[in-house]
Amino acid sequence: MDKRNLAIQTPWFDFEFCLEGAVVSVLEGMFMQHWAAARGTVDLGAENFHPDPPGATMILVTPGDAPSNLSSSIRALFTTAIFAAKEKVWIASPYFLPDHQSRQALIAAKKRGIDVRILTCGPHNDKKLVYYASGELYGGLLRAGIKIYEHQPSMLHGKCLLVDDKWVSTGSANFDPRSFFHNDELNISTAEPQMVQHIKGIFHTGIERSQLISMTDWRTRPLWKRIIGRLVLFLQSQL
Repeated sequence: MDKRNLAIQTPWFDFEFCLEGAVVSVLEGMFMQHWAAARGTVDLGAENFHPDPPGATMILVTPGDAPSNLSSSIRALFTTAIFAAKEKVWIASPYFLPDHQSRQALIAAKKRGIDVRILTCGPHNDKKLVYYASGELYGGLLRAGIKIYEHQPSMLHGKCLLVDDKWVSTGSANFDPRSFFHNDELNISTAEPQMVQHIKGIFHTGIERSQLISMTDWRTRPLWKRIIGRLVLFLQSQL
């Protein structure tokens, strides 16, 4: 079997998890708010909500409501996590297009001695133009010593952030301008040990299946990829 057929048959690399407790009612309420905004009919009767008593674990819900080019709660979430890290910042994002501020935050973290790693899509992806544009942003990160891994067997779709093996964030948001400033995203963050270990395992599995991109790899990428990537970056805010 050739590699192309193998890639088609290999499932996307993603993960699922189940939430229980008081946070479920918060998410139900947010869903109803969005459903109503889309002119749907909602029943706000108390019988439709079943809030369990709060547990010992705190869960932070960060919606990307009405983001703008000047404000983004999702980007604030990622940036705060990067600045707060003391040992490790690992980011998984299939569409990795960090803006200038985000790249500087990652580079500053690396200069502080933080283990910064990026897990993103390799050649098997559903948005080739984004992949080429993403590669054009590797240079400064690689020069700073940040490790970038491209997933090889199939499309990477899992989106998560791991900080110091103590705190995680996951949800719908990619590390890109569309998630930061355009899309209606939602991330869930927690220090719950079981969730942290689950996400940590996801990263280790993904990294084992990935190619670590070297500066030589980046500098010798084909000219046509560079041209396409740079052209696409002109539309970065819309990707």
